[in-house]
Amino acid sequence: AAAGAALFLISGCGSDSGDEGVSVVATTPVVGDLARNVAGEDIEVTTLMSADTDPHDYEPRPDDVEALASAELVISSGGDVDAWINDAVGDSGSGAEVLVLGEVVPHELPDDPHWWHDPLNAAAAAGQIAGVVADLEPDARASIEARAEAYIQEVQRLDRGVARCLDAVPADERKLVTDHDAFAYLADRYDIEVVGAVIPATTTEAQ
Repeated sequence: AAAGAALFLISGCGSDSGDEGVSVVATTPVVGDLARNVAGEDIEVTTLMSADTDPHDYEPRPDDVEALASAELVISSGGDVDAWINDAVGDSGSGAEVLVLGEVVPHELPDDPHWWHDPLNAAAAAGQIAGVVADLEPDARASIEARAEAYIQEVQRLDRGVARCLDAVPADERKLVTDHDAFAYLADRYDIEVVGAVIPATTTEAQ
């Protein structure tokens, strides 16, 4: 479980900026980290939520709306995690394209929006981001695609490492108790049985 936890802590907070030009806004730290690993210094990436923020009850701030207003691309996680983003984009008057990563990953599970807990989903999301961002900044396409490929390979290596770690645990002993039902993807990817949750819901709002 500890090795699995390390997997989905690939995240960042705040905002990073590169050269003036194309502006990308990400909703959550996980999405922002994916975008920054792909964009590098070629694209300005702003992350709306900090790492200590509960996304389920987040309310956009005035500076969030300002960032959205000037964005060419908005990247959201999807589902209940950042369902507020559509209203925020509308309120900002932005004409930005919205990429919803939860709708383009290859491994989808019903009723769980935490798709990045399967690292192969995270790898696929990085590829999707690269395609869209490269279209916005074609002069940087080669460097964007190279960073995306390197990141995808890194995540795939991490996936293999987690799998090797958990293979050492007998299948009938791979049991997980967690705070709320957010680990279906992790459990499905590595054959872990979720035996209980303190809050039996996919969002913290149920607490």
